Amino acid sequence: MTATEQLLEQMLSVSVDESIENEATFYDRATRGMRQAVLYGSGNLGKRVFRFLGDVQELPIAFCDSNPSLWGSFIEGVPVMSPDEAASLYGETATFIICTWSPGQDRTHPAIFNRLRLLGCRSVVSFIPLFWKYHEKLLPYNRVDLPHLLLAAKDQVREAHSILNDERSKEEFVRQVGRLLADHLDALDEESPEEDIYFPEGLFTLTDHEFFVDCGAFDGDTLRPFLKAVNNLFSGVHAFEPDPENLRSLRDFIKTLSPDAQSKIVTSGNAVSDTVSTFMLDAQGSVSSCISDRGTVEISSVVLDDVITEPVSYMKMDIEGFEPMALCGAKRIIQTYAPRLAVCMYHRQDHLWTLPLQIKSYHPDYKLYIRRHGTLFDLVCYAVP
Repeated sequence: MTATEQLLEQMLSVSVDESIENEATFYDRATRGMRQAVLYGSGNLGKRVFRFLGDVQELPIAFCDSNPSLWGSFIEGVPVMSPDEAASLYGETATFIICTWSPGQDRTHPAIFNRLRLLGCRSVVSFIPLFWKYHEKLLPYNRVDLPHLLLAAKDQVREAHSILNDERSKEEFVRQVGRLLADHLDALDEESPEEDIYFPEGLFTLTDHEFFVDCGAFDGDTLRPFLKAVNNLFSGVHAFEPDPENLRSLRDFIKTLSPDAQSKIVTSGNAVSDTVSTFMLDAQGSVSSCISDRGTVEISSVVLDDVITEPVSYMKMDIEGFEPMALCGAKRIIQTYAPRLAVCMYHRQDHLWTLPLQIKSYHPDYKLYIRRHGTLFDLVCYAVP
């Protein structure tokens, strides 16, 4: 057994019952009975926690934020303070809940935790144990979910780890398992190497006759490096982007290309899934647009096997958690053409192990790799025939 396998087994040795008990009690133990709360981070996550706490205990008494431009303002009717001021006023009497999501070495939860403790805050906790406690209403939240669900899938986790094709992928997989079992967000063990996302060095080489299917095309942020990588020589592109504003930006970019390139690029405002259906899209005109009950734009989904007839050579998916359904809808393409795949696997906890297993089940000859492009996010599973 390798050192990586030993570490994975150590992580998986926690019993499901033990994990469930920890999930249910961690938040109360960490807050030491303090019902008053100060929220570190005043973005969308902080606002969500603010509203939720108002329903289950007491409204938080303040936000604190590292952004000086916010100090002295009010959000949700309560003041936004500097960490120093908030710690001075409430460090002894309130729990400080870290409500940040953005990656960055100085914004990791352990770094913020240490900073607040040094400022004299007695009770500091990440938002994650709060979400564990009230999981029926708050989870899943992006990749955050109950750790015991991972532990209950130990056999699948082990199998997914075993089918990865290089040691770098296996090590990254184990680091991600550790992150998913933790009570905080962090930067993992190291900065990821500087590599172009979706075009990593050493895994495959693009040719001048690629047919590229871009699912989650945004404003052309993947199309641009694709065109650069192939020196504008390719057979075709089919790009799917359901957010209307993003789609306009994508089409505006395509208009700047040569007439020959434009003639070979098809854009679609549909989502991709395993069925033809309609959804409500929370259209933010950004990379965060996603299917949501709060969405205001109705969109339709298509099945890739039904709409793509060309021999696909490369397919990328970054579609906010719809990757398993989209892969299912592209099963014929995958089995017939074995295109290279780049599938994001950071939108849901179980995608870490279910996506590699799903891809391998469609085409056993794929070699699978995991690469992390960034401190915390942009984890991609690459399948290379």
